[in-house]
Amino acid sequence: MAGRGPNLPLSSILLVVVGIVGVSSSGPLMAAATMVPALAISFWRTGLGAIAVGGVAVAGHRGDLRHLARREWVRSAFAGIMLAGHFAAWTSSLKMTSVASATALVSLQVAWVVVLARLSGRSIDTRVWVGLALSLVGVLVVSGVDGTISARAVAGDLLALSGGAFGAVYISVGGRVREHTTTVAYTVVCY
Repeated sequence: MAGRGPNLPLSSILLVVVGIVGVSSSGPLMAAATMVPALAISFWRTGLGAIAVGGVAVAGHRGDLRHLARREWVRSAFAGIMLAGHFAAWTSSLKMTSVASATALVSLQVAWVVVLARLSGRSIDTRVWVGLALSLVGVLVVSGVDGTISARAVAGDLLALSGGAFGAVYISVGGRVREHTTTVAYTVVCY
């Protein structure tokens, strides 16, 4: 049929739906966990991922870890530190500001990735800058710009913004590491 996109397998569609639901519900669920410290949530979120990926690595990818160059170990570990900073800042922000503000501001990590790419000398298409400007307007609409709400909310907003910056470094470094290694090896070391 003309004009029709590729037929995606049902399993791919289900994975996309699960991913969207997971990402969309993580902020409200973490904010609702009022009795659990933010850093504990961050630790267990990454720790459980490490256990899951570690099992896969031990079961069938030990060679990937053995052949990982020292430089890639260091970069992967650094990406892990940035991921920890991302989760620590964002989950802490959820305890201080609204879920909408924290989620919108941390989502600016995409803008930080573009800025980092530009600072590293890459050319960025004008359409990307226009898209980022529109995204920024959307973030401002969702999060608001009223600094009179409370100093705590403003601090939470700044934490969420820094969480996005940490996330951008994690994504940028991880992208470079992934050019030279497998996803499993990178993820095990990073997490």
